[in-house]
Amino acid sequence: MEWDEVLDLLAGELKRVKDKHGAGAIFGGSYGWSSAGRFHHAQSQVHRFLNMALGGYVRSVTVTAPAPRRSHSALLGNYDDLTRRNIGWDEVVEHTDIVLAFGGMNTKNARVAGGGISRHTEHGDMIAASKRGAQFVLISPLKDGPAGRSQSGMADGGSRHRPVALMLALAHTLGADDTHDRGFLASTALAGRKSRPI
Repeated sequence: MEWDEVLDLLAGELKRVKDKHGAGAIFGGSYGWSSAGRFHHAQSQVHRFLNMALGGYVRSVTVTAPAPRRSHSALLGNYDDLTRRNIGWDEVVEHTDIVLAFGGMNTKNARVAGGGISRHTEHGDMIAASKRGAQFVLISPLKDGPAGRSQSGMADGGSRHRPVALMLALAHTLGADDTHDRGFLASTALAGRKSRPI
């Protein structure tokens, strides 16, 4: 098919579904993770188009962003402050004794970020921290070490557990043994609220 014909078919189908079922019947989905900058971010472009052309759509929300927002705000404070004003790798190299990673620390994951990254220092910084004596502990079902043993040359400090299962087990044990900090938990934003689905 020629592009003009394809575009006419797609436009006709979008109009048919919107007219018959409303914009809520259109799913604006695209994985869109590995994008080259913000303009070429697939989800942003799909959402922009569907908002302009149809006046709305249905989107998906993953647990990778909302779940940490809730847990971090209860444990460590404001999520945006934590993620946008975090320490740099140079500080980890100089001051950190133990790096605990739930789920993995493969350096390839740091190559993708909203807006892009000008310098990728994670690989060399992990090696430098390890050489200084920092211990890397990986809580993950993955076989490689924190940066991938083949990538970093660091000794494998990984414990083979499923991260969420281990976190839930740790929380259960703290509660069952009555070793949790009741005052701290009572002061968090989640205290006294019923859990809501994410």
